[in-house]
Amino acid sequence: MISTKPFKICREFGCNELTKESYCNDHEHIGQEKKLKRHKRYNKQRDPLVIRFYNSKEWRALREYVMAINHYLCVGCSIPGTKPVIANVVDHVTPTEVDWSLRLDISNCQPLCHECHNRKTAEDKIKYKI
Repeated sequence: MISTKPFKICREFGCNELTKESYCNDHEHIGQEKKLKRHKRYNKQRDPLVIRFYNSKEWRALREYVMAINHYLCVGCSIPGTKPVIANVVDHVTPTEVDWSLRLDISNCQPLCHECHNRKTAEDKIKYKI
């Protein structure tokens, strides 16, 4: 399968290599280390059941499918006629904390950019008191 992700500049300061990932081949180990540290800190506060779910083959496959059918675009801010915005996150419309049974329901998933996801998460915390 050919990747439809656009090229971007490596995130390592001073590197101008183009890559489809966050870091170029020379710096991918830096990105992996940072990601691992961030995930370890975040996962300390999460329920082990939720961690297992987000690491499952079923979720990863559904996540990739949701991104692909939406052309890797954020549904929150990619409006026809405007510049498209790349999605980074697949979000649950109804959070898993509210209805666990919808966690693998494709109609409950949407691709969002980080900005839209953070905004929606803040709204969900108020709306659902979570």
